[in-house]
Amino acid sequence: MQASPIQDPAASSPKRAWQIPTHLSTPDLIFTFAFIRLTGRQLLVLMAGWSLLVQIFRATSVLSASGMAGNLLRLLLCALLGVLSLLVAYLPIAGRPLESWGLVLLRYHLSPHVWVWRRTRWHSVSPPWPLFDAGDASSAQSAVKEGAS
Repeated sequence: MQASPIQDPAASSPKRAWQIPTHLSTPDLIFTFAFIRLTGRQLLVLMAGWSLLVQIFRATSVLSASGMAGNLLRLLLCALLGVLSLLVAYLPIAGRPLESWGLVLLRYHLSPHVWVWRRTRWHSVSPPWPLFDAGDASSAQSAVKEGAS
């Protein structure tokens, strides 16, 4: 950022003014054409989804041998993957992208759902150090008095 001096009529020295960016929470646009605007994350998601789409289209070429039904199934599968990649790229839910919701769902399914609470009994566990008891203190004091006399 560049400082531009502002002349203050009351002061003899110019003051420096700094422009603070106000668009820090908006992502930078990588590609803009007409109504299509892509951020870096959206571009990467679309490229990954559509490259997977092309690989699946090539791998399912065996289905075209079974006639019109095979071709229709092949195109339906690829269209579903294309729509899914568009949804992941463009549709945020509660301000978060769908891939983060997918990680939340995966973490939920991998975590335990039943928690077992077991009571710990602190009084049954002996401490690793000797405890100083009031009864021990009186006996220790009496022992000191007897030794001093």
